[in-house]
Amino acid sequence: MSVTGSWTECRTGAWLGQISPSESTRSLGPDKAAAGRMRGFTLLEILVVMFIVGLMFSLAVLSVGDGGQRETVRREAERFRALVLLAQERAILEAREFGVSFTDDGYSFLVLEDNEWQPITDDELFRERTLPEGMGVELTADDLPVDLAAAEEDENEKGPRPHLLVLSSGELSSFELSFYAEHGDIAYRIEGEVQGEVSLQHDEDAL
Repeated sequence: MSVTGSWTECRTGAWLGQISPSESTRSLGPDKAAAGRMRGFTLLEILVVMFIVGLMFSLAVLSVGDGGQRETVRREAERFRALVLLAQERAILEAREFGVSFTDDGYSFLVLEDNEWQPITDDELFRERTLPEGMGVELTADDLPVDLAAAEEDENEKGPRPHLLVLSSGELSSFELSFYAEHGDIAYRIEGEVQGEVSLQHDEDAL
């Protein structure tokens, strides 16, 4: 081996030995360097991230579902209150007696005609209404709970009978009516006073 060749090999070896690990990584280029850094994520870390993302998605879905259910219950309660107030005005103006009959999944407005209670058929607003699926009602009239399932059977045998009265004098039956979601703790309560006042409130402790 020549002297020149030995000197070249020694200089090359010394130069390679002076290259730091970071300089070596940079020499691989950006793609290979990034690949090296990605090898730092363990399988456990990836699983933890996936779990957190899945949990956040589930919470978001539940939140949207709850909000939609709450809105449905609130809307049905507000509709009933508005209809009772309209029936009250109509009873006063027409000097007629009205009532409300309930089942466990809906209600209908009645009018007293020739001493018999009849469904209202001349006004679309007072048509028979069925509650949306997943909703229910609980009724207390004159401080007594009403068994709506039994009341429906009785109505099928004897004809419609009002559970609540809306009188031409402006007075009402005293009542409490709760609209609630069958799966959850969402409820709105309507209270009617003898003097004719009808109030609505969100009842967090109704169930």
